[in-house]
Amino acid sequence: MLKSFVYFRSINCFQRLIMRTTHDGIDLIKACPSCDRFIPIADTACSFCGYVYEPIVLDPEEQAWSYTYTVELINDAFFRLENFGKGDVNTYSSSPFGRMFSIIFHKTRIPENQTRKNYKRLNQYYALTGQLATDFDKSNFENSDAYKNKDFVEDLEDITYINSDRYWEFLEFEMPGKKERLSITDLMEEEIIFEDAGPEFSNYKIENSMYDDFDRVRNGELTELERYNLAEKLTDNFKLEKLKLLHKDFDYYLFLEQEEMESRFSIEETYAEINRRKEKGLAIPMTQLPIIRKKGAPIDPDEKPKEVLNKEALLFPYEFFHCYEFRKMLNNKIREIEDSPEVQAQKIQVETTSKLRAGLSPLGFFDLETVRNLWPKQQQDLIKMIAERGVPFAVALLNEIGVTSHIYSSITKSKSGIHKKLAAVLGCQERTVKGNLNVLNKISREDRSRYTAHLYLDEARQILKQMK
Repeated sequence: MLKSFVYFRSINCFQRLIMRTTHDGIDLIKACPSCDRFIPIADTACSFCGYVYEPIVLDPEEQAWSYTYTVELINDAFFRLENFGKGDVNTYSSSPFGRMFSIIFHKTRIPENQTRKNYKRLNQYYALTGQLATDFDKSNFENSDAYKNKDFVEDLEDITYINSDRYWEFLEFEMPGKKERLSITDLMEEEIIFEDAGPEFSNYKIENSMYDDFDRVRNGELTELERYNLAEKLTDNFKLEKLKLLHKDFDYYLFLEQEEMESRFSIEETYAEINRRKEKGLAIPMTQLPIIRKKGAPIDPDEKPKEVLNKEALLFPYEFFHCYEFRKMLNNKIREIEDSPEVQAQKIQVETTSKLRAGLSPLGFFDLETVRNLWPKQQQDLIKMIAERGVPFAVALLNEIGVTSHIYSSITKSKSGIHKKLAAVLGCQERTVKGNLNVLNKISREDRSRYTAHLYLDEARQILKQMK
């Protein structure tokens, strides 16, 4: 039993205790979920607080599951979660990730299932859960509405817990070698290759040229100009969306490399470096962890962030110098493009159309037959035209769609009410709406040189006709 303990944490993965050493003969350790003290990984009870790790008990149905069937259940659950996160599907229901991983850990401990292929798969599951936990923490999922789905959020919280607090279970099946960024599709494709392949494919490895380029960046093989050219090439001449994706991919690559680098140093080596710095009067590098609270938990004004050992700054401060330079260049390029007049104009346009969409919805815009029968892209085009073409055109188009009559019949029984509602949505004076509605009536005596909605009637009708 180790007599003293230090919390080791990665700067980029502050939620996880580093509960292992290297393959150097030192016993692997884990953190007790009750008291957070370190104990040997094989212990079934904590010698400090008495916490007992309950053994998993499978019901008859779970016992009957084959190993392959269990893997398929997990893969399918990840596949559904990733597709919803990307916006490829519109619905999502929860999957019991915690229970499924308990079962796969249990079944992998059975001697007949202790194969290189199964160990490698669990290593890949660990990388995948870490990747999803990072994406969840940084709100990286493309489908922004996904975070409104309770099942999706709860499943990602479970996956984050599996990756952090159950890290020691993955360690039982750890294999040496470089970790790679995966999606569940990559993992499932590899499953197919392994099933169909012969012995000559026993050392099969997924090739990834982009991550080879990242290795060259890390190793300092590229000049500053070559790093710039690499980013330009990978992002198709610095397209903003691709730049952000490259930044995300590089961040995760860096996270994996830092994790792997930290694992090379034993506890003895770490303590030796701490003592060396103390003898020379040098400060011990520490980092503050963000304060994490459960949703709804009260805020303690006296609570201070925990300080933990910055293992990277202590043991390998210059290892990732070129990586940080590359990431800085990506950040600067993203900021430069986002601050450009063109992108700022696009942001304003998006904000305007989003605000207009939100304003039109309570007026029954999307429930009207003319709009309801359109494709989502056509609906968006309509909203964009209303936002960009000015009030006279907007009034003409909304009137042709049937918005004004719907407001009168279902929301307010007065013309002034119509003027007020539309003025609030279009961001103009009520008199402006009134004047443009009046000129749509041929016998109106309204000033047609000041209010010009009647000039857009034919165009509005033609637009709606073409969209049918």
